[in-house]
Amino acid sequence: MLGDGGAVVRTTTRRWYLIIIDDLWSTCRYLIIIDDLWSTSVWDIIRRAFPDGDCHSRIMTTTQFEDVASACCSYQSIYKFEMEPLKYDQSQRLFFRMVFGSGDKVAFPGCLREVSSEIIQKCGGLPLSMVNIASLLPTEESERNLQQWKDIRDSLPSTLRTNPTSEGMAKVINLIYNNLSPEVKTCLLYFALYPEGYTSNKDDLVKQWITEGFTGEGEEKEDTARGYFDELVSRGMIQAVDINYCGVLSCTLHHMVHDLIMKKSMEGNFVVGVDNFQSLPNKVRRLSVKFGGARSGRIPTGITLYEVRSLAFFGFYGCADFIEECKLLRILILHVWADQDEDPFDLSGITTLLPLRYVKIACNIPIKLPDKIQDLQYLETLEVDATVVAIPSAIRKLSRLASLKIAVRELLRQDICILQALPALSALSLHVWTTPVEMIVFDKGEFLVLKCFKFRCPVPWLKFEAGSMPDLESLNLCFNAHQADQHGIVPIGMEHLSGLKEITAHIWGSDTDVGSTFRSAVSNHPSNPRINLRLVDPIFHGAVTTSVGTIKVEDEKKQAADNKY
Repeated sequence: MLGDGGAVVRTTTRRWYLIIIDDLWSTCRYLIIIDDLWSTSVWDIIRRAFPDGDCHSRIMTTTQFEDVASACCSYQSIYKFEMEPLKYDQSQRLFFRMVFGSGDKVAFPGCLREVSSEIIQKCGGLPLSMVNIASLLPTEESERNLQQWKDIRDSLPSTLRTNPTSEGMAKVINLIYNNLSPEVKTCLLYFALYPEGYTSNKDDLVKQWITEGFTGEGEEKEDTARGYFDELVSRGMIQAVDINYCGVLSCTLHHMVHDLIMKKSMEGNFVVGVDNFQSLPNKVRRLSVKFGGARSGRIPTGITLYEVRSLAFFGFYGCADFIEECKLLRILILHVWADQDEDPFDLSGITTLLPLRYVKIACNIPIKLPDKIQDLQYLETLEVDATVVAIPSAIRKLSRLASLKIAVRELLRQDICILQALPALSALSLHVWTTPVEMIVFDKGEFLVLKCFKFRCPVPWLKFEAGSMPDLESLNLCFNAHQADQHGIVPIGMEHLSGLKEITAHIWGSDTDVGSTFRSAVSNHPSNPRINLRLVDPIFHGAVTTSVGTIKVEDEKKQAADNKY
């Protein structure tokens, strides 16, 4: 499933996708869904990616624009389906279910029935408007709540029923925005840092909001940030992308919500955005630079970069040389691209940005981390979605580094020694591209405060000594079943991880037998952790093809006992 959403795709990425798709699907039968397509020019690019074969494949698109719909079906109206608004009884069931958790109108409070009917009629049969409006309404029966329902009814545009257009929905979204608390509004406005159509990870947003100070001080600030995120989901202001049993893991914005926050952000100078050459205010606290595929984009002269506290950059790595001028920077988000034959992207210059607390980097070429990275003494989060040339030994001196995500071509014993010396490290994601030459051993008394460990490698050739990672609660393993045969599919010494609450495994190129073997091997763990198991088809680069299950061991044993009778 693909999404357009107005996101800019640079030329080299387009070519890469065309090659990959043509190679994979030239002889396959496929069903492709392209959601929320916005222009015929994007459709012209996408359609060329799929080979013309005789396998009876299908492509389905959704769009709000008549000309796009016609282009997608080669101007043959027989293949075009226009969605109708919901009928009243359908709208009523959806509305009741969203407000009270049940579509049964019998359970609906009597004093609210008349006003609810008027709200439903004003929503004009649009599911999105009903879901969003329902998130505003209190459920207890009282005079005060009845008045709030009436106020919301009166504030809805009357044109939704007769003319269900984007303009009417924009008014509904603005109404919801105005009913958010100031703190939650601030978190929503933060999405203006990112391009339209961007998928944001919940954990990343939580860390960024905390670093920004949106959640205040105290030990509960992470729970507070997660609560803000969940409220934005329940209000319909952000849309879930990835979900598991814990809730929403990542999200994106509907294009109308994105338009709203860009407007509000610009009005309040909350996030200043620059696409290429344009005028900017002199004083900028949060700067979003979206150069896309341009190789010569530059920040306009006159802007005071010294005062920028948060920076998100999307573009060619050669256009990012201004970053070293942002001396008070606390949050740095880099999504950079380069030609594949370029030398590694050297980040040595960021060591002059002493206040840095959060750094997230994604790049299509290797990254060279600074040799003097110890100068960033306030750094709390470092996430690198690229292969690093080497793990600098000085990283062990970052006393505040709590979250680290890193990828290396090969993992050496000295790398483990460097990482285990980090005193505050509570979350570690380690991706190793090649099979280790020897078993990776975690010794007693190391990684003392680590709570979450994700390890991705061709083989899970790990050993946990007694007393290692004593506080570990979550273990996530990603490996290749075929390559793991000679070393086993379960790390040695997992029983020593006494605090383990969750084990997650993504096994590439495997079948259910391998999954069952893994589950059986870990099901007798003394702490009885939850087991999440996914079998992954490598042909589709990570698409989940089979879910073996998410279950607590005690539930599995109970199920086995029930099956006896």
